[in-house]
Amino acid sequence: MSNPKVSIIIPTYGRSEYLKDLIESIRKTTPQGNYEIIVVSSDLPESEKVKWLSQEKDVKIVLAGTRKAWQVRKNSLAHYMNQGVKNSNYEWIFVVNDDMFFAPDWYQELVNFLADPDNSNVGMIVVSTHIGHVSYGLRIPVIGKTKKGDGNWKDLYLSDFAIVKKSVLEEIGLWDEKINWAGYSTDASMAIEFLTNKEIIASEKIKLDHFIVREERNAETINEFEDFNYVKRKWDKLCQEHNCQYVCDFGGVKPYTFKNRLVNYLRKKRQIIFRYKKYLIKYLTQVVKKWRT
Repeated sequence: MSNPKVSIIIPTYGRSEYLKDLIESIRKTTPQGNYEIIVVSSDLPESEKVKWLSQEKDVKIVLAGTRKAWQVRKNSLAHYMNQGVKNSNYEWIFVVNDDMFFAPDWYQELVNFLADPDNSNVGMIVVSTHIGHVSYGLRIPVIGKTKKGDGNWKDLYLSDFAIVKKSVLEEIGLWDEKINWAGYSTDASMAIEFLTNKEIIASEKIKLDHFIVREERNAETINEFEDFNYVKRKWDKLCQEHNCQYVCDFGGVKPYTFKNRLVNYLRKKRQIIFRYKKYLIKYLTQVVKKWRT
């Protein structure tokens, strides 16, 4: 495959300057005609960011789950990723964060990878990036093992950033929207490994820089307890049905007992209440300041 065409999907909210830099890096590193940029934005239509995106000729903007700053995210991350896939036209899907930057040679390395006959049956290409913390360097972590029937054990990669064949995504029903954030890539990797005949292959040469911006991004909606337990229960059942096995590091998440579920529920509600309280105080402070002046 000499000129693979890639749909680059960017779920985003806020972070305008990072997004602009990301889009510019795509333009500089990827041949025209071989990519499309699909931005799935939850920003308000009247925002300066959306106005700017609407003027970019090589950007397709999809508004989904638009909200004000004080509102929590309306859907799972997987939902917004799937909105991008449904609006895509190309054979390969590459979902990236809005605070990333494409390496100068990423596309040429993709071309080289797909030209290798050993990779002819690939369905997912896991790429090298910063995972968890920039200081860890560019890497592709192994988080477990998988086994089909009587076959050999294979490495299970953390595939948060991967180039996936669109037909393979469609075969597994796209990303599972019941998973809000944590474990969505683990779920997709196991779906491709166990439910399709395609391979998952890691490439250390296809690289993305990831700034991992630490700013308020609806942290209240991130619930590893619910997400990881959902993935575990789902694949415990499916592996019995499909004669497969897996071993995975779910980060020490507590078991799905009634007590743990209740504690988690109360903690989640408290986080959301604190969020509303913070924005209410901010709003009232502005009102009082305006009244005094």
